[in-house]
Amino acid sequence: MSMKQCPECGGMGQAEYERPVVDHLNGGYLEGYMDICERCDGYGEIEDGEE
Repeated sequence: MSMKQCPECGGMGQAEYERPVVDHLNGGYLEGYMDICERCDGYGEIEDGEE
């Protein structure tokens, strides 16, 4: 099967995600962080036809 570049990470293998941070004084916020791409498991490519 042919492969194509992962649209979520752009082929880098890492993507930016957000996680909630509790802040009792200000109501909390979302913090951005880099992690291994969940869609391609860090390979940077997915099977062509996978959506």
